[in-house]
Amino acid sequence: MGYFLDAWRFLTSIPIPLASRATPPELGPSLKYFSLVGLVLGLLWAISDWTFRQVFPMPVATALLLAVQAITTGALHLDGLADTCDGVFLSGGPARRLEVMRDSRIGVFGAVGLVTVLLIKYSAFVSLSAEPRFVVIIGIGAISRWAIGVAVQSYPYAREHGLGTSFKMGAGPIDVIISSTVAISAAFLLFGPWGILVAAWAGLWLWISASFILSRLPGLTGDTYGAISEVVEIAVLLLLVGLLHTGLFPAV
Repeated sequence: MGYFLDAWRFLTSIPIPLASRATPPELGPSLKYFSLVGLVLGLLWAISDWTFRQVFPMPVATALLLAVQAITTGALHLDGLADTCDGVFLSGGPARRLEVMRDSRIGVFGAVGLVTVLLIKYSAFVSLSAEPRFVVIIGIGAISRWAIGVAVQSYPYAREHGLGTSFKMGAGPIDVIISSTVAISAAFLLFGPWGILVAAWAGLWLWISASFILSRLPGLTGDTYGAISEVVEIAVLLLLVGLLHTGLFPAV
């Protein structure tokens, strides 16, 4: 239970009272619970969205859904996306890019990336009808958080010190395998046989995102983990919206 709480603290801003914190070397095994925490988050988002839709029209409910996503995660992944865009699209060497990513101020690349991602999310959610929308929201919560765990364990960390190092110290392949099993099982239960395609698509975009970042930086950072999560979430969301729109995926 302790490792689950560590994963919950890392991925959400929802406090858990009377729970002790693990020391850095003990954070690694919490990776196995990243998909489960994402699943719980997704369920919370879906229930909130359903409640909003009982009162407000779809555009308003969607805007409130995005607000709930940001609030429940402390906008951590959106902040990481903005910082990553400011760094990786900057001219200059890796050291300069890492320095810029430490700056709390948002630059042009970060602002454009953040606005673009939010617009895509908003448009995609608005285009979903009520029936598939509930399970899609749950699914993207689990799969996007799974991507963070895989990125932490599978790719080098760019800095000598940082929270990412604390997670990598104790993480092993078994933690990623467990998290992957949860994510793929959730995708299959939510989307049927299409869930295998969804999981493979998420894995592809995880690899594309990480590969691009590693072409610009010597390794990943906490900011890039958030960026990868956002990219995977959008990729899966657009895949499902596209399949539903074309009729290839008539129901979930």
